[in-house]
Amino acid sequence: MTSDLTSELAGIPGSRSWRRAPLAPFTTIGVGGNADLLVTVDTADALIAAVRLLSDADVPWVVLGGGSNFLVPDSGYRGVVLKLDHHFHYVEEPEDADASSAWLVAGAGLPLSRLAVHVADLGLSGLEFACGIPGSVGGGVCMNAGAHSGCMADVVDAVHIVSGEGLG
Repeated sequence: MTSDLTSELAGIPGSRSWRRAPLAPFTTIGVGGNADLLVTVDTADALIAAVRLLSDADVPWVVLGGGSNFLVPDSGYRGVVLKLDHHFHYVEEPEDADASSAWLVAGAGLPLSRLAVHVADLGLSGLEFACGIPGSVGGGVCMNAGAHSGCMADVVDAVHIVSGEGLG
């Protein structure tokens, strides 16, 4: 990885970079070596800018969610790990939602179990299966996480995807 790329990533407003970052604290099982570079982002704009730079670079990169499906060898990860920070841990109830069509917007970094509890606290059902899944909303949607005869495909209506082109 070039120092130019490292500097460009560090210069993105709303991002923080950490060279030779230990990844064990970010995984469910708590093992593994260091990443060449860990970049955390706290806004959608920072995420878009980082993905754009990484997509154009000739360097391996991966997105790290809740860390439940992320195994890091002791030798570490030779590339960039992109992590969504706590600003992506949210649940919103759209203003135009009504009682006949209950729907929520959840951030990709939100733990699935927290989303399930929030839904239950609202008196809604459908996410009971997610209570024991240790991952995040983004990873759960990406992998169609499920258990006990329920899965994300049963409850997700739309997904916003970030690419080097922007938010889609």
